[in-house]
Amino acid sequence: MCGYGGPADAAVCMATPGLQSVPWFIGEANILSSTNQIDKVGNVNGSKVYIFHGSEDSVVHPGAGKNLKQMYEHYGANIHAEFSIASGHGQVILLKLKG
Repeated sequence: MCGYGGPADAAVCMATPGLQSVPWFIGEANILSSTNQIDKVGNVNGSKVYIFHGSEDSVVHPGAGKNLKQMYEHYGANIHAEFSIASGHGQVILLKLKG
C-alpha cells in the first residue's frame, strides 16, 4: 500500500514509516479485497509469513517492516520476523538444497 498514491507517496512512505497509518492500510486492503482487486485478505489467516528487514537498510526505513508485521498480525498470519541483522536493502531468497 506504500506506493498506492504513486512514486512520491511511496518515497515518503518508505522514508517515514512512523508517520504511516497501519489501520488505514488495513482499511484499504479490505476495500481492495472486497472488490476483488486483490486476493481475499482472509486467506492470510494462519498462513506462514517470514518478514526480513535489515537494520542498515538505506532505501526503505527499517520501521516499514514493523508496519508490515502489524498488518499481517491483524489478519492472523503465523509470522516470523527478523529485524536485527545489520544488512542493507535486498531481497532474501530461501533455498532448499538436496543432499
